Order: sequence, then structure tokens, then C-alpha cells
Amino acid sequence: MISIRRAVEVAAMQAPTVPGIAEALAAVPFEKACASNSFSTYIDSVLNRTGLVRFFGDRRFCADMVENQKPAPPDVYLAAARAMGVDPLRCLVVEDSVTGVTAAKAVGMTVLGFIDGGYATASQLEALARAGAEVVFNDMASLPALVEQWLQNAAFEIR
Repeated sequence: MISIRRAVEVAAMQAPTVPGIAEALAAVPFEKACASNSFSTYIDSVLNRTGLVRFFGDRRFCADMVENQKPAPPDVYLAAARAMGVDPLRCLVVEDSVTGVTAAKAVGMTVLGFIDGGYATASQLEALARAGAEVVFNDMASLPALVEQWLQNAAFEIR
């Protein structure tokens, strides 16, 4: 019988790496947080395995760290905003699930919907848009330009 710890390790080793994510995160000019509906043991394993932990440090907020999981209410996003001292209305979220988009929108955060291009289907992209993502994209190389547009408020109405 496999232990829960071992199951988490195996799942974290199998989590796909999003092409271009490290370069995109490096190009985004502000402090970032990781807010996830997954448990911290899994997120820590994935962030360490992929080397992405360098972008978040201890600024990670997971389902097992808050009272209620997303989407109702969006505690994980509020915990991240509060810890970083940022008004939720001034937060930009990159989210790959309808649940996450719904949670972030519930507290007025701006959401960019992301589906990895290699796995994206038209129905997944449409679902994120219907849930409230302002923009849906499928290539992480697009993230820095989308963030710049948001910062300049050229393409987004900050809600």
C-alpha cells in the first residue's frame, strides 16, 4: 500500500511543466504569490522540482492553509492578498480552472485565464472566459505583455 506522502511525491513528479513559465515569471516586474486549491505538500514539491519556488519563496497559499477552499468563499486568494498587503481589487491572477477564476472574480480580482497550449481545447478556453477571465491565453510567452497591458490599464478595466 502506498502512503499518502509517497502518492503526493509521485503526483508532484508527474505534474507537467508549463513551457516558458520560468521566463514569463522572470519578466513580470513585481512580487508574486502562488495561490492554489491543492495542498501545500503537493505545491511545495512541484515548485521545488520545477525550480519555480524562486519566484514565490514563502508566498504560497494552499487549500490546507485556509478555512474554506475555492471557490466559495475564495479564502486562498484573500489570504495571499492580505499577506502581501495588496487590495484584492489591485491583484492580477493567472488561473487555469473555472473554480479558480470564479473564486478570484468573487473578490474583484482581475483574472487572466491560462490553458497550456499543448492541452487546450476550445471548450476549456471558452469555459474560462464564461467564468469571468478578462483574457484567455494558451502560450505562457504572452504573459509579460498581458501583464504590461494590465499595468498600463490599456486593455483591462480594473475591477
